[in-house]
Amino acid sequence: MDPENNSLKPLTSSTQYQATIPMSGSTTVDIQVFAYRPSSQQLACTIPITLRGLPYLSQPPIVTVTSTSATVSWQAWGSNAMDAGDGPVIEYRVYYSPTSSISWTVAETVSVTNPSQALYSFTVQPLNRNTEYMFSVAAVLQEQGGEGPMSPVTFNVTSAEPEPTTLSPTTTASTTAESGSPVEPSRSTRASSTVAPNPTPASDITVIVVVVAVLAILVIVVLILVALLFRHYRRRRSEEVSVDGLQGKFGSSDHLSSLEAIDNPVSIPLEDVNSNGDVSPEPTATTTTPTIIEKARPKSGTSLISMLDSSSAFAGLPLYPPPERELKKDPIPLKEFVAYVRRAMQGPQLREEWSSFPGIEAICSCDVSQLPDNKPKNRYRNIPAYDHCRVILDHGEDDENLGYINAGYIKGYKNDKAYIATQGPTQATSHDFWKMVWQENVRIIVNGTNLVEDGKNKCHKYWPDVGKSETLGGILISALSEESKGEYTVRSMTIGKVGDKESSPRKIIQFHYTTWPDKDVPKDVTPVLKFVKEFSEATPKDTGPYLIHCSAGVGRTGVIIGIHASLQRARAEKTLDVYNFVADMRDHRVSSVQTPVQYTFIHLALLEALFSDDTTVPAASLGKRVTELKKKKKLAEEFEQLNTITPTPSRERCRNSMANTNQSKNRFPRTLTLEGCRPFLMTPREDGMEYNYINASFVDGFKQRDFAVVTQAPLPNTVLDLWRLVYDYQISSIIMLNAPDPDDTSCPQYWPDKGSEEYGPFTVITTNTADLEGYRIKQMKLEHRRQKRSHSFKHYQVTDWPLGQEVPKSPSALLRLIQTVDKHKPKDKRSASLVHCIDGLNRSGVFCVLKNSLDRLHEEDVVDILQTTKVLRLNRPNLLNSLDMYRFCYEAMLAYVNNPEEFKAEAIPEPVYENTPRDMEKDKPKESIYQNLEPKSSETPET
Repeated sequence: MDPENNSLKPLTSSTQYQATIPMSGSTTVDIQVFAYRPSSQQLACTIPITLRGLPYLSQPPIVTVTSTSATVSWQAWGSNAMDAGDGPVIEYRVYYSPTSSISWTVAETVSVTNPSQALYSFTVQPLNRNTEYMFSVAAVLQEQGGEGPMSPVTFNVTSAEPEPTTLSPTTTASTTAESGSPVEPSRSTRASSTVAPNPTPASDITVIVVVVAVLAILVIVVLILVALLFRHYRRRRSEEVSVDGLQGKFGSSDHLSSLEAIDNPVSIPLEDVNSNGDVSPEPTATTTTPTIIEKARPKSGTSLISMLDSSSAFAGLPLYPPPERELKKDPIPLKEFVAYVRRAMQGPQLREEWSSFPGIEAICSCDVSQLPDNKPKNRYRNIPAYDHCRVILDHGEDDENLGYINAGYIKGYKNDKAYIATQGPTQATSHDFWKMVWQENVRIIVNGTNLVEDGKNKCHKYWPDVGKSETLGGILISALSEESKGEYTVRSMTIGKVGDKESSPRKIIQFHYTTWPDKDVPKDVTPVLKFVKEFSEATPKDTGPYLIHCSAGVGRTGVIIGIHASLQRARAEKTLDVYNFVADMRDHRVSSVQTPVQYTFIHLALLEALFSDDTTVPAASLGKRVTELKKKKKLAEEFEQLNTITPTPSRERCRNSMANTNQSKNRFPRTLTLEGCRPFLMTPREDGMEYNYINASFVDGFKQRDFAVVTQAPLPNTVLDLWRLVYDYQISSIIMLNAPDPDDTSCPQYWPDKGSEEYGPFTVITTNTADLEGYRIKQMKLEHRRQKRSHSFKHYQVTDWPLGQEVPKSPSALLRLIQTVDKHKPKDKRSASLVHCIDGLNRSGVFCVLKNSLDRLHEEDVVDILQTTKVLRLNRPNLLNSLDMYRFCYEAMLAYVNNPEEFKAEAIPEPVYENTPRDMEKDKPKESIYQNLEPKSSETPET
């Protein structure tokens, strides 16, 4: 069957087909082959083929450095729930590269000799002193060519000074403790065994200097201890203050696309309780002993030190977290926050901050959660509720479960019980959930998870459908309304206590974010900020805590709480203290803010909320808005806001576009491609130069994800790569926004004006050309000669935007072109368009911004140039970086709003196909199997 049109096609020995199959691990596909005889008899056979995914380590390695070496340690593949692909892994390859000039080197191949080994390490040496390096590890599958993608990268800088020569350092490789927890690398020193000669006056002076230095160090240590004790004393005397509501306003936008998440999330696996209520095998115990802080015994009767059996993972934990953390950062003034985030985004700073948090595993006692009847109430066995801050449901003295629910109080801004963080209710705990809502006077419920994600139950539907009622835990819940708002849904309900005639019904509003990926983040912060703003403003006075949950109640829940509380602090004190707030959240809820990507997302959300205005304009007010922007550099200020909320991504996220091997394929160094957004070339070049890189990025439209691929004008050495891109992704149209420059040899014409031309394994055929006002259209066909597959598409070339001219004289041609491309796009395919200009940033950016702005205008009757550009920059950094072009987008949209009839889509002339050698071959009359039996014209048949 021909995959293009599902029709029968003659099969020859050289016929090949390509198919893209989505995979997550091992996948088995059935290939069916049908044979048809002239008698129409059908024969068929099925060939099962198993495709295996390459192994991928989801966590970056741990790296410790000296002046000339680095010890790289990593967990075995499969240790983390985010690890992907298939095993068994037979070896690991350790890669390193200086960050100044990215060129990956394989330091060593480490074989897997013991499949149960949990931790590996290798020392890379020699390295240069005082140099920043990046390190990564790749897992290798048993089969040939089975090396998986490289893990997320760890950055580290070797020390500037060499190791002391009087000591002999010995670095021991990381091993695995009996419990399965990694043991940190240690360093032992030994004195020289050489007998010292008789002392000289010089040596006496040396001894005196050493003694004085030691005494000075001891004095400094004593002073530091006194300062810490004084700080602790002041902290214990601090008083509680009352709750303060969120009053700030910040920009918002609806229906903006949620794109792919930031690269390389690292997370802690969530371990499910089995459906029958039994808990799966206990996690291994931690090897560290927490500090014990003397506090009063809580009313629930839990002990100061966990009294669980020593075999439990949670045995021996203190009731309260330590009063002082090893690392505590100062709050950041708002005026310094932009520079702080820009600097942090360029390196591993935010990841390192996240890695320093305590509480990735339980650090406080959680005895009540481990009572036999309470274990099944925990959705994940490694996410219990801490005893010192858990929500205690009203219960009788004879209740052996002590009013347990997997929920804990989280401190907010000047309010010790501003939030309740909890797991997504199970069917068995839904009644306790509603008991807690009533008991704590909750009025706002914030839900960050869907009921089912990736085929797994994440949360039970604890609310009734609109117009229906349900009683759970003695609470009558009646659903009043439900409204979808793009990325989230808002539901209104009333609740009342059954049998309690003295209490009045209460109104509950649930805000349900439905497009947030698990253990990850949305690509765009704007819808999340709109979500936070709406539930903040809906909060009535004199109510209880916000009840916030996702599935485990730690990842998405922690992000929402972190954003909300940080905005309160920023409004009141003009400072931000994200680091210490998240660290304190970890003291109350294990593993809150579950990944470094989520921690980064909080910073980016605060950046936009505090330093960007609401730029959404109704169509009817667009003229007034454009007039305002022309006054007193208002437009330049808005453009600077755009640059503020779209910081340049880190080198790691653009590692392939910055690699030395790909520099010859980049026209300009500033044109970066993000790893998660770049297309991978798949069709072989057949000239011995095989690679998958091209400087191009998928970008999202307002109505369609990956609506376009944005790229630079091809270089002489990348023309073939452009045709590979068109062929691999079945591009439906090419939009060329720069006119060819005959004097610039770096910008070759990559298509034939008429007839056909060969590019590597491809033949490109131009079948028809039509000139319209402002642009030219070509009907074209791309054929792969060996695979005997062809693909038809349209090529649009703008002709009224001269070289060297920043913006067109009129927006007319561009607006009509956008409408025409959209009208004539294949309706049965979600194929992308290819948009290119000289740098793949500015003219291409204008086209994409106008395209998405027109789509939103038709849908919502509003215009938002800043947010539209920001969303595109999330996939293509630095896109539309010209203030004049940014102004042109406003003027073009205003022209369209004032007279949309002027910019309608245009009809395309019917194609006139030329006869090519291949077409002539197809036009030959079919041979008859009887033709050799017929008499020649000069012969007379016998009678």
